[in-house]
Amino acid sequence: MDINKLKIFLAVADAGSFGKASEKTGYTQAGISYVIKSLEDEIGVRLFSRTSTGVKLTDGGKALHPEIRRIVNSYGGFESTLAAQKKGSQVTIHIGCVDTVAIMWLPRAILLFKERFPDVLVDAKTGDPFEIKDWLETGDIDIGLTERAWEDVRFRWVHLADDPYVVVFPPGTKAPSPCPISFLQGKEMYVSDYSRERNIPRMIRDREINILPLNDSLCNPALVNLIAQGRGSTIMSSMSLQACGFNPEGEGKVPEVVLLDWEFERIMNAVLREEDVTKPILRNFINCIKESVAENPIKTYY
Repeated sequence: MDINKLKIFLAVADAGSFGKASEKTGYTQAGISYVIKSLEDEIGVRLFSRTSTGVKLTDGGKALHPEIRRIVNSYGGFESTLAAQKKGSQVTIHIGCVDTVAIMWLPRAILLFKERFPDVLVDAKTGDPFEIKDWLETGDIDIGLTERAWEDVRFRWVHLADDPYVVVFPPGTKAPSPCPISFLQGKEMYVSDYSRERNIPRMIRDREINILPLNDSLCNPALVNLIAQGRGSTIMSSMSLQACGFNPEGEGKVPEVVLLDWEFERIMNAVLREEDVTKPILRNFINCIKESVAENPIKTYY
C-alpha cells in the first residue's frame, strides 16, 4: 500500500474537505479525489461521505483513522532514522588549501568531482602551508593543496604546477624583463609578512638587498591597486597576481609586471598522508584538481 495515500487520507480527515486538503498537500482537488477513491477500492471500505460543507468520515473511516495515523507516524519515524543513518554513513573528504588555490582551482575541481561522485561530500577550508601541515598531521583534512613549503617522509606530494615569482611596479617603471634582483636595490617595497609568504623575505635577506620596506597588511588585490597608483612595489607569485583578477590590458592605471630573475619558484602540489595514497576516492579528487589546473593554467608575465 502506498504510504502517500494514507497521508492524503489523514489530510482530508483533518481538513474536512478536499479543497482545504488540496491547499495543504499541493495536490489538485481532482487528484485528491482520485487518490481517496483508489484507496477505498484497494481496502474495500468507503472512507468519506459528502456533506454540504465538505466531507466527513464514515463509520469505516472513523474505525480506521487511528490505525492509519499510527502507521503514518511510524513510517515518519522510519524515514527520519533512515535519513540519519544515511547521513552518518555518508563519505566526506576534507580539503585544506591556500587561498590562491581556493580562488583559481578548487571550485571547478569540486564541480567535476560532484558530477562523478554525487554521494560524496566535499568539505574545504583555507590556511597557510604550515596550517595545512598541522591539519594533515591531526587528521582534520585528507588532502592539502599548497606550495611545497616543508618536507616530511610521512606525506606524499603530487605536482600540480610551477608558480614563478614576478615583480609588480608602478606604471611607467620600465623595468627589465626578466628583472634582476639588483634592480630592487634602494626601492620602496611592500614585503609580505612571514605568516603568509616566507620565501620573499628570505630571498631579500639572503641576497642582502637594501630596500625601503613599507608595511604590508593589505590583501593582495588592494596592494596591486595601490601600486597601480604609483606607490611602492612588491614581489608575489604569478598565481597570486592572477587570483587578484589582474588584467595587464585593463583600463585605467595598470601596474607594470615583469618576471623576477630568480631560480626559485613556488611549486604547487596536492599532498596527502602516505597511508592514504592508495585510497581511490582521494586519488579521484586529485585527478579533478589536475583537470582544473589544465583548464585554468598559471599565467606567465614576461
